[in-house]
Amino acid sequence: MYSKDFAKIYDTEWAEFSETLADTIVLKIKINHGSLLDLGCGTGNFIKKLENRFSKLVGIDLSENMIEIAKKKCKKADFFVKSVTDFAFNE
Repeated sequence: MYSKDFAKIYDTEWAEFSETLADTIVLKIKINHGSLLDLGCGTGNFIKKLENRFSKLVGIDLSENMIEIAKKKCKKADFFVKSVTDFAFNE
């Protein structure tokens, strides 16, 4: 969907937004366990910021190039190239 170049630009330009959003969520919700599902995870900045607070992390994005970056960034998470309107989990 997005080119490798766009995925790299997205990763740098949107990183601050993802990290700020993650910090806001952490302040409001004191969760240190359970699962996190990030729909439209992009390059994984949001999951990376919260990886130590959840036991299971899953990211879904339509862009193969973004998922490629996310997998390198956060080894603890499972990432899938899928549409948020067309996925299913057994959990």
